[in-house]
Amino acid sequence: MTNQERAMDDRQAIEVAMATYSQALDARDWALLDQVFAEDVAAVTLAPEAVRGRANFVAMISGFLDPCGPTQHLFGPTLATVEGDTATSTTPFRAFHCDQLYATRVYEAIGRYHVRWRRTAEGWRATRWEYALAAHVGDPSLLGAAIPQAS
Repeated sequence: MTNQERAMDDRQAIEVAMATYSQALDARDWALLDQVFAEDVAAVTLAPEAVRGRANFVAMISGFLDPCGPTQHLFGPTLATVEGDTATSTTPFRAFHCDQLYATRVYEAIGRYHVRWRRTAEGWRATRWEYALAAHVGDPSLLGAAIPQAS
């Protein structure tokens, strides 16, 4: 395999990991996130401090989404840069959330995921996950938490 072919395979594997994340969230299949996050992942979200560790981050995500009705997490193209056994990627997202009554209340957000990756024996795993919110509309309380306003 040439270096160019390997780089293409690596970028595709990162795209698959991002798609796995989206599928896990919308299906509420939290075990799938083991295929996305390293055990020592640090997540930079809207919380005041980084969330450390896969179990803590998955608990936070499930705490937001389990109270919701249907969701859809859509991603634009992932741009990944691979350097040996590490990589970085940026992925635009649009996330739509309904309440349990199917759209009497909705919350929608757009932004980007900025991710650092590490190659492992099991594949690429995210070691740093940054959620950069660009805009949001609707009722964030259906996620079980208030979304901080930009200052």
